[in-house]
Amino acid sequence: MNGDREHFRLLYLRHGETDLNREHKMQGVPGISLNELGRLQLVCAAERLVGEGITRIVASDLDRARESAEIVGERLGLPVFVEPRLREQDHGEWEGRSWPRLAEFTSDADVESFLCDLDFAPPGGETKRSVLTRTTKVFEELRAAHPGETLLAVGHGGPLLVFTYEVLRIPFTERNRFYAMNGSLTEFEHTLGIWRLITLNECHYLRR
Repeated sequence: MNGDREHFRLLYLRHGETDLNREHKMQGVPGISLNELGRLQLVCAAERLVGEGITRIVASDLDRARESAEIVGERLGLPVFVEPRLREQDHGEWEGRSWPRLAEFTSDADVESFLCDLDFAPPGGETKRSVLTRTTKVFEELRAAHPGETLLAVGHGGPLLVFTYEVLRIPFTERNRFYAMNGSLTEFEHTLGIWRLITLNECHYLRR
C-alpha cells in the first residue's frame, strides 16, 4: 500500500494551437486564445483522457492553456485550478517575433544562448532556469499534496522542455531534440524517490 501511495502520475497536456503557433511566432506571456484547430485538438485530447483516473486539473493562467484545460475539464467533469507558475517563459522584447527569423533581429550568439543556455534571458525576459525552478516547485507541491493520484497539468512547450531535460538528466548545452505538438500528451511518474518520463508527445488521437 505504501508503494501505491508513493506512486504519483503527472499527465502534461500542451495547449492547443493558436494563430501565433501556426505563424511560427514566439508567444510567451501575452493573452492569446486558441484558434479553431486548437479547440478541435483539445476536444480530441479530452476524449483520449477519459478513463485515465485524473483527480485534479491544474493549468497555466495564460488564456490558451486555461481554455484548453476548461475543454478537458468539461468533458471529465472536473474543475480547473489555475496556477500562474505554470505559464510559458517570458520572452520579453522578443514576444511576437518569428522563430525562423530570430537571427534577423539579434546576434547569432544570442540565438545560440537562447537555445542552449539555461541562464540566458531575452531582453526584458526570463531565463529558462527560472522556468525550470518554478515548474519543478509546482510539480513537487502537487506530488506531496496528492500521493497515489493522477493529475493533469495543462501548459506550454517551454516548461515541458526544461522539466523533461531535468528528469532525464540531460545537460542543457545543445539544441533541443525533443518536440511536443500542440494538444499532445506527455506522461511522468514519481516513484521510489525519482521522476521518470513514461511517454513524450503522444499525439495519435489528434485529427489532422
